Formats: sequence, structure tokens, C-alpha cells
Amino acid sequence: MLTMGEAEYKTRQYVSETENCDYKLQLRYLIKDRGQQTFRLLIQQSLQKSKTNLSSFLQESENKETVCFLRTEHVITDEDFELLYPKNGSPSLENAGFTILYIIMRTFFCDIPRNDRIWDKGSKPEPNDLSRAANIVRLRDHISELEENELTKDIFEEKCNELHQIFTHFGTEDVFKEVSDPFKIDSFDEETENTLREEFRKWELTQQYLETGLDLHINESKTRRFRLYSLLVDGGTRVFKHIFDDKIPPADLQTVLSNPTTKGKLLYLRTKKVLIDSQEHLLYPSQGSPQSTTFDITLLAILLRNICGFNQFDKRWDDKNPVAADISTIADIVRIREARNEVISHLSQTGKLSKDEFERHWNGISKVLLRLDGWCKVPFENLKSEIDDLKSKHLDPEQEKEYQCIIENWKRIDEQLESKMLQYLKQSILGNFEYIFIA
Repeated sequence: MLTMGEAEYKTRQYVSETENCDYKLQLRYLIKDRGQQTFRLLIQQSLQKSKTNLSSFLQESENKETVCFLRTEHVITDEDFELLYPKNGSPSLENAGFTILYIIMRTFFCDIPRNDRIWDKGSKPEPNDLSRAANIVRLRDHISELEENELTKDIFEEKCNELHQIFTHFGTEDVFKEVSDPFKIDSFDEETENTLREEFRKWELTQQYLETGLDLHINESKTRRFRLYSLLVDGGTRVFKHIFDDKIPPADLQTVLSNPTTKGKLLYLRTKKVLIDSQEHLLYPSQGSPQSTTFDITLLAILLRNICGFNQFDKRWDDKNPVAADISTIADIVRIREARNEVISHLSQTGKLSKDEFERHWNGISKVLLRLDGWCKVPFENLKSEIDDLKSKHLDPEQEKEYQCIIENWKRIDEQLESKMLQYLKQSILGNFEYIFIA
């Protein structure tokens, strides 16, 4: 272990011998080495104070939701997510890099709210503010200055001393009393250089997403919306398809669709632009046989009302609030429709979805989906666990756009049908056709 004097000698020797000394590399080493040890220790202390462990903490629903969202926003990489939620075994921070430890510290283990102005880029903590948040901000700003500016020898030594003070202010000086000098580098091997450059490359990539991604006051609402859309689209499609296959077994699908009465209904729906070209092609492909596995929730909803043996004239299709005692298949399909409308309406009016509102919607929709599946001859064995998985699955931003498109298209068709319902009813009676379908 080098003493302060030996370390200073080694540093000066290194600087004098290397005309173009990589000051940035040395500072990166100091930040990475000291930062990892400091953050790891502070996280462990916080967990012990809360009488929990890392695995239990990360499995708490709100914390897992936050981590999943940060992954979606590219703040947390897939590699780091796997470190926190390994497929086998328990999570450990022993191999966690500086960037992910910084994110965990800032997100979960600071006493200042996540949307406090202190986190704003350009915000400077007061000199007498020695809080964790203030020192994390100082460290962030030092890294930014390090990556943006050229360093002279004098600036390099000044930065080293400032960083040493920051880490000391974190309150972990006892851990580092044997390595109290920042000048403990005499040389780097190629592997160390590559590791440092990779870690700070990750930092730079993360920074472009970090400030917006950590504005969780706004973005947690976005995550909840995404998850409800996923439940409606993924969960709804799975259950609607199960009911459809229960009513029309896959082996009989082509025969049913070829029936003149069925074909006439679907053709009429096509002329009224309720069915679109792509859906018609799924029902009547130019090659091969139709497969219900290709049907989305919009098409399934139309087919369930029109060709699956339900009474298209049943007034319950138009009831926006089925009575609680009515747990029929029709009433529950309507409940899914109305739950979708309520989520869309709420978000369009407020733009926000609180945790309590999310739980209310989630529990209500899940309960109805499970009950609908129970009407099938052979219910799914693991539907509840599948639904639970949707609550914590990885969120893909591109998939969110797809969900939103499906939800909006589904609602658009409903509104179009409502506006024409009376007209269709009259045509059905006069023409002796039953052209009443999903609302």
C-alpha cells in the first residue's frame, strides 16, 4: 500500500516520464475504483438500515417497476438488468460497474425527491450542502467536465483533490483510510485501459437518457399506462382467442367461414369498413387456410359478437355499465371494452395514472379476463401467472407504440359501429339479415 508521499512521487514520476500523460484515464480510474467501493458500501448500509437485502428490495413491486422502466428508457442496459435480476441465483453488486451503482444510488438511496431541482443539469449544490444527493451531483458534474474539457497537469491535480473530498463527504472515509491518497496509479495495462474506456463510454451513452429517464414523477405514469395497454392487448387477445377457439375449434374454422350466412355477414362488415383489407385477408387468405392465431384483439372482438353464437340483438352489448350480478360472457366482454375506454378517457383528460388508479384498473381487468377464460371448456392452467408476468415484463418502447395503435384502432371501430347501429338494425330487419356486431 502506497503512502501519500510515495503516491505523489509515483504520480510526478509518471507525469514527467510521459509527455502526453492521459490525465483523463487516471481520473477515470479514480472515479471508477473509489466510486464503485463507495456506492456499494452506501447501498449495503441503506439496505441493512431498512432490515432488508438486495434481492427482496429489488423484488418489491414499485422498485421493480422503476427498474423496468429505466431499462425501457435505456438508462439501465440489458446487461445491468440481468445483473439485478439474474435468471439463476440472487443479485449481487460485487461485479456491478460504476454507472449502474450510480443509477441505483441516485434512484433509490437519496433522501431528496427524484424530481427535486437539485438534479437539474447545471444545478450547483450549496458549498455547505454535504448530503448524498449534493455529492452525487458534484460527482456527475466532475465527470461531465472531465469528458468535455482538456486537462493540464495543474487541473488534473486539482480535480483529484476535489474528487477525494467528494468521496470523503460521502461518509465512507473509514473504509478508505488505508488508501487515502488519490494518486495511487503508476501504470495501466491494456485490459485496464479498455475497461475504463468501456465503462465511461457506457456512462456517456446513459447520460443522454438519464435526466429524462430519472424524472420518474412523470414517467412512472407512462409505465403504468403501457402495462395496462399490455394487459388489454396481450391478456385480452389471449383470452378472446381462447373463447373464439372454444366456440369455433380451429379444425372447423374454414368450414364456418365458408358458410354462406357467415360469409354474407363478414362481407357486409367489409362494405361498411368495419373489417379492413388486412383482416379480410386473414379470414380468407389467397393461399392456405385461415388461422385464429393470426387474429388480433380487434378482429376477435368483431368475430365473437357476430359469428360465435351470441345474440347480436342482445341489449347487453350496448350497456356501458353491466350490473354486478351479471357475469355472463357478453357482460364481461363489454366490461373489457369499457375498461379500455375508461383508461383511454382518464389518460386523455389527466395525462397521469397514479399507483392506486393503476392497481384498480389492473385488478378489475385481470378479474374479468380470468372469469372469461373460466367459461371455456378447458381453461388455461397458468393464466393468472401469465397476467402477473405482464405486470413486470420488460417494456419495449417500439411495442408501446404498437399497443397504442391497436387500442386506438379497436376504439375507433367501436365508435364507428355505435354511430351506425340503428341503421344496421333497420337493414337487418328489412333484409332478414343479422348485421349487428360488436360495439
